[in-house]
Amino acid sequence: MLSLTPYLKRKPIELSGGQRQRVALGRAIVKESEIFLMDEPLSNLDAKLRIHMRKELVELQQNLGSTVIYVTHDQTEAMTMASRIVCLKDGIIQQVGTPEELYSNPNNMFVGGFLGSPPMNFIKGKIEDAKFYDESSNYICDVNQDSAKDVVLGIRPENIKISNNDSGIKVPVKLIELLGADYNIHAELYGNKITINTDANRYIKDKDELNIVFDANKLLFFDPKTEMRLFLED
Repeated sequence: MLSLTPYLKRKPIELSGGQRQRVALGRAIVKESEIFLMDEPLSNLDAKLRIHMRKELVELQQNLGSTVIYVTHDQTEAMTMASRIVCLKDGIIQQVGTPEELYSNPNNMFVGGFLGSPPMNFIKGKIEDAKFYDESSNYICDVNQDSAKDVVLGIRPENIKISNNDSGIKVPVKLIELLGADYNIHAELYGNKITINTDANRYIKDKDELNIVFDANKLLFFDPKTEMRLFLED
């Protein structure tokens, strides 16, 4: 499980930081405690081993039935391993809930921007007659709210769709990151930098122009001063 068999005869001083972390994990596991507190236990591991250990730790917790309090700055670890997340900023709890709840319904801009890779897009503007305009009064999209001055629109990169026709707003592509099965497309919307996540089935290159449409059912709004969520459903 810990991939330490080749190093059993080594002294602690001969172990790397990642190997020492795995030794500490092993010592905690054999105690069979009811509660484990793990403070960034995978931080010194390489990327491949970190992914392997995430899976192993989740399976271990399920088999032991123990409570694990897991401290991490890695939002991927939080999203993939947790049954419930406590998101903190400067020692203050921002939100508590399942990974799905925090990802889809963040209480504030900090939570919305922290969870998700690439992070949520934020655009400052206002709502007039169920339409959102940016700070320069450029029309961005239709919304499900009548009017509100000084709001911040939040939308996940995967909820910005590329139109196959001339509908939507035309944006220039600034940079493309090919991740294998999908793209992260960095574009500019009337001076507002945005990131679009889409599958890699279409060929897109730098300096292309794309027509994009915001999914109206996935829009979130925040107060620009307090950064708290607006228009929360009862």
